[in-house]
Amino acid sequence: HNTTALWMKSARSTSTVNRETFMRFDLSRLAGRVVRSAELQLSSTEPDIAAVGQTHLVANDAWTETGITWATKPAVGALLQSWPLAADYVQLIDVSASTTTEAAGDGLLSLRHSIQSQVNSAPVYKYASREHATSALRPRLRVRHSEVWPSFAAWMAGFSSVPPNQRDPDDDPDGDGLRNLEEYARRTPPHLAQAFTPSFLVVRDSGGASRLILPQGATLPAGVQPILEYNTRLSANGWQALPRSVR
Repeated sequence: HNTTALWMKSARSTSTVNRETFMRFDLSRLAGRVVRSAELQLSSTEPDIAAVGQTHLVANDAWTETGITWATKPAVGALLQSWPLAADYVQLIDVSASTTTEAAGDGLLSLRHSIQSQVNSAPVYKYASREHATSALRPRLRVRHSEVWPSFAAWMAGFSSVPPNQRDPDDDPDGDGLRNLEEYARRTPPHLAQAFTPSFLVVRDSGGASRLILPQGATLPAGVQPILEYNTRLSANGWQALPRSVR
C-alpha cells in the first residue's frame, strides 16, 4: 500500500476498504539445490491479534509492484496456510512445498496474504515491507537447502569453451596441473588456470592411520571416490591401494 507497510483488512460488508498484500521472491539462486524447508517471516508494525490471516499461492508472476491494482490483481491458487495472528507479532508461514515447486519451475514465487476473518471490522493489519527503515522487520524468506552436484558429464557440458578433445577426465585444458576430474572434485572451472593448494591433505593420526582431508570444508561430489596408494620402492610400478573407510 505504501513504501513502509503492507496492509491487510477484511471488511466483507464494505469490500471497497478490503486490503490484500502480494509478494514475489526470486528463487534463481536455488537452481541445482534441494529445498529442505522454507519459512516466510512477516513482522507486524501495529500489533493486533484479533484476526486470522491466510496465504495463497499466485501462479501468475507477471504482475508488477507499481502496476497491480484491485482490478488487475492476479488470481490466487491453492491456500498454503491459515494463520492466527501471532501473539509476539512475528508471523511465520511455512511455504516449503511451493518454494520447492517454483524453484524447479520458473524460479519465481508469488504469494498473496489476506485476512480471512477479523473480530472487529475497523482495524487494518500492517506488516513491515522491504522498504521499512528497520531491516530486521522486513519480510524474510528463510530457505534451508542442500546442493545437488551434477554428474561429471553434465558438469563438463556447461563449459562450452573447452575443446571437444579436452573433455575427458584425465585432460587438463587450462594447463594448471589439475585434470578435469580433479577440477570437478574441487568445483573449480576446467578452462581457467589458477594457483591451487593440494587437492587433499594427508594427515597421520596417533594410531598410525592416514586420513585424507579436503581443505576449507569442501565436500566430494557423488561418485568421486579418493584412493590413497602406497609404493615401498617409489617406482613407477607397484602402487597398491590402502584399505579405506569413509567418515
